[in-house]
Amino acid sequence: MATATRIQETERVKIEITLWREVTDKIGDADGYKIDLGREVHESYDVRLTGKATGKVITAYGKADQLFYKAMSGGYRIGNAIVNQDMRDLVMGMVAELDAEISKTKEQVKIETAEEARIAAIDVAKDEPAHGDNGYYRKCHSYCYGDCEA
Repeated sequence: MATATRIQETERVKIEITLWREVTDKIGDADGYKIDLGREVHESYDVRLTGKATGKVITAYGKADQLFYKAMSGGYRIGNAIVNQDMRDLVMGMVAELDAEISKTKEQVKIETAEEARIAAIDVAKDEPAHGDNGYYRKCHSYCYGDCEA
């Protein structure tokens, strides 16, 4: 497991971000039987914003693209608070620095590449016509010639 932490302070807030990155075995449970489903990548950012004047702590964790959500007020929601664009940009800049600091292992790159290829293959299959050249209907996996729609 690889971890790295960045701490930065502004006039009003102390920002602390930790990146956790590891590759683990993925085990499925099928009615009490443990099934090895290969390896998977776990990556999580733990963000902690502490207000200097109030001592209020805002926490959030997850993948980088899940830390902030656009709020109706025009700001960005993180944890249980709303912050402005400048704070979001500062936090995301620190996230980018952490991502660059902890390089991905060869195994992690291999797993991520395989996952991208699997998703691309699914997208290609969706673009194929419903009927094959010989009349095989992919929706119901038979030669019904579309009669299953009726």
